[in-house]
Amino acid sequence: MRRISPASIVSWIILLVMVVVTLIPLYVLGINAIKPDVEVKASPITFPSILAWENFPTAFEKGGFARALLNSLKLAVVTSAILVPSAGFAAYALARMRVPGRLKWNTYLLFGMAVPPQLFLIPLYSNLSSLGLTNSHLGIIIVYIGIYIPFSVFFLRSFFLGMPKAIEEAARIDGCSSIQVVTRIILPMARTALLSLVLIIFTWVWNEFTFSVTLLQSDPLKTAATQYLSFVSSRDVDLSLVAASGIITTIPILVLFICLQHYFIEGMTAGSVK
Repeated sequence: MRRISPASIVSWIILLVMVVVTLIPLYVLGINAIKPDVEVKASPITFPSILAWENFPTAFEKGGFARALLNSLKLAVVTSAILVPSAGFAAYALARMRVPGRLKWNTYLLFGMAVPPQLFLIPLYSNLSSLGLTNSHLGIIIVYIGIYIPFSVFFLRSFFLGMPKAIEEAARIDGCSSIQVVTRIILPMARTALLSLVLIIFTWVWNEFTFSVTLLQSDPLKTAATQYLSFVSSRDVDLSLVAASGIITTIPILVLFICLQHYFIEGMTAGSVK
């Protein structure tokens, strides 16, 4: 039998502590979602004495989650459908083509990743208001694309840099144009990276709160991430319904990740060496 070194034991202990720390919020969320509000406020970390399963249908109906989930799905799907192909073409151009000012574009995108998007909230609201795009899904989709395009381009660029140039050269010898090389060769080969990026962008848009709560004021337009406010009043907060809402909001993303986890892990590691 192989001897276990002290360093391995320390590493396992550190990993175990990290897992426990990660699971504690999920534990608190789960048990509070099935407890009466009185018990949640009295002791949020203990097991419930009464299982209040009615919290879920109450939160779903009172919070208007049927409409809110559809709104979140719409924003996430449309944003991903526009952003991912656009980022793919831009990333290929920056990785493979002799684009004038390529270094400046890379620096510009890097600053776009480094600066917190919340700093642009006030000027964005002012500009969208002057264009009549506040309180509309079109306006917030434009905002999401602008916020997430720098990361998307850098994510796919690292993947394209790791692809052998011989494949593109062979395609050009066969008569493919630059557009055909990208659409018929590069993007199909980058399927794992593209699906990983779709999952990332979908999750970010689904969970985004600051811009959606600021730019979407009408109830028919609100997303699932902002429906927690339905259970908050000036006098009280129904914590049990807030926890149940958290479970309801998390389930779609959890299902999506389970379905695409293979592509997500493969795509995240594909461009890691480069």
